[in-house]
Amino acid sequence: MTTAISNEYFYKENDTIKLNVPYAEIYIPYDLFGDPEKESPVAYFYGDGIRTIGLFNMRFYKSEDDDRDSAKLRTFCYPNNIDTYPFEWEILTLKLSEDLEPDKYYVLKYRKGDIVMNDLVKMSSKNCERFLNLLIKGKLPTGIPYTDLLFSWIKNLEINDVNPGVPSLIMQFIISENCRSKDNPMLQFRKVAGKGNVKMTDYKVYNMVNVASHTSVMAALTFERFGDMLTSALNMTKSGVKQNKSPLEKVLSL
Repeated sequence: MTTAISNEYFYKENDTIKLNVPYAEIYIPYDLFGDPEKESPVAYFYGDGIRTIGLFNMRFYKSEDDDRDSAKLRTFCYPNNIDTYPFEWEILTLKLSEDLEPDKYYVLKYRKGDIVMNDLVKMSSKNCERFLNLLIKGKLPTGIPYTDLLFSWIKNLEINDVNPGVPSLIMQFIISENCRSKDNPMLQFRKVAGKGNVKMTDYKVYNMVNVASHTSVMAALTFERFGDMLTSALNMTKSGVKQNKSPLEKVLSL
């Protein structure tokens, strides 16, 4: 598993990992937060800090006064639950990069010496649930190479000593369906990965609803959010794009 962040940005002290630059921001999608007593959210407030899966985008700055977009968007990649302790946070709608749509985020703010995560993390099957939620909700951060997604998922299971009970092929299939070409949501990224000038980060992760809407008319109309799906089905029919029909759908449409 790789990470886009080097050790120069952090240091270890008393079983904690602390920030080693003057200022940093972490961006966690707003809709990943929830109530742990009612569901298994990817992120939630926990005591004085926030508990979340350590897969998110962040930026490092030389000063708190730096313009937000002046720093490179990076990817923090630790595929397990962490507790993090920002000195302040706010909710903002941001467009983090040209490849991403504007989204609502919790912006977590850190100064040098603030705890980014604990060095020791408790094992729990709940951590695996949260990683799966992150994937199927289409909220994986940008910047993780496509070839590292499966290894990150397997690492999450190994850290928590959990056996998924399914062959690796099933996990690969989920990833291959959720990750689409950033230029064509109808096309699974696996079909263009490594071809021409396509980089392993040139994909977009879609949630299950959007995957259904970009598969076929029948798949769209039999899923949730009927109004949105009807619009998607009409656009597919009007544009004449090739639909990915299942064997059952071919039988039913005879």
